[in-house]
Amino acid sequence: HFMACRPYGPVDHRMHLRLKGPKPFFSVDRHRRPIPVNPVEAWQGLALVLESLIDSIPGQLLFHAGVVSSGSRGMLICGPPGFGKTSLVLSLARHGFGFLSDDYAPIAIDTGLVSPFPRSLGLVASSRRIRSELSSIRPVHRLLHQRKWLVDPEGISGLHLAGACRPEVVLLLGPKERSGKKRLCYEISIERNRLETLRS
Repeated sequence: HFMACRPYGPVDHRMHLRLKGPKPFFSVDRHRRPIPVNPVEAWQGLALVLESLIDSIPGQLLFHAGVVSSGSRGMLICGPPGFGKTSLVLSLARHGFGFLSDDYAPIAIDTGLVSPFPRSLGLVASSRRIRSELSSIRPVHRLLHQRKWLVDPEGISGLHLAGACRPEVVLLLGPKERSGKKRLCYEISIERNRLETLRS
């Protein structure tokens, strides 16, 4: 679900999905996106729909990032899939930060504010830590899909759904440099003084 900013009110959209023919596409209003001819995963199709919907809202930019906040100040957490955005967002939210999103960050061009986008969090099912935490999440708030638990943020105890905020910190997640022929190592780190700056 998407919590729209109050000033914008309800928005009506005309959607068109064309699967047959030489150039299949999905469009929202006048914004059109081509659909790959080869089969795609369900999450890729959902991402296409969500991005097309948000692109059709005037005055909005969509960033692929998790978002947490402290008061009116926000942190954008960016990185490719599998680099720990959701885990880090969840950890920060459980340590007192407000939760806005783990994947999509719609930013209003005129105000610079990030709107909440609290869709289901995708938690890797094979993680031992996640398995231990599932006992505190009621079955109605979770669904196992393609090796991930999709969890409703409202069903996670200690998670505070926050309102719009102004992004002041951008955190980029990625691999450490490769040394010699060793495998890539992955690391999530953040300087403590950066967190304290965001809190104050």
